[in-house]
Amino acid sequence: MNEEEKSELIRFLQGVETRVGKAENFVVEQAPLYVQELLNWQFYGSILMLVVLLGLVLLCFAITSFLYYRTENMVDRVAKGKCEDVLLTARIIVIVIAALFTVSNVYDLVKSVVAPRVVVVDQLTAVVRR
Repeated sequence: MNEEEKSELIRFLQGVETRVGKAENFVVEQAPLYVQELLNWQFYGSILMLVVLLGLVLLCFAITSFLYYRTENMVDRVAKGKCEDVLLTARIIVIVIAALFTVSNVYDLVKSVVAPRVVVVDQLTAVVRR
């Protein structure tokens, strides 16, 4: 290796070292902001999902109540009873599905408030596994 190649290699390695230092500074500055945004996203995302689920449950109750009161004018008691059973079953199904999602979202919400480092580690683990 001649002197010109050595000087080129040294210049190249010094450039790499400078860029690595800049990248390190960037990561050190941005990591706390990323963690804060990640925790906020987890928290507010869980609250948003709870509000949406509550809205869906209320909408289901409004629709089934409307349909239930429409059955009051039915003359045939057997048909009226079947309609009421279907509406009650629909309410139960929606409540069970919403409850399952709500439990998961409440768990995520509490985890982001009580154990924020666990949320960060879970997110990093998910990224590494990809």
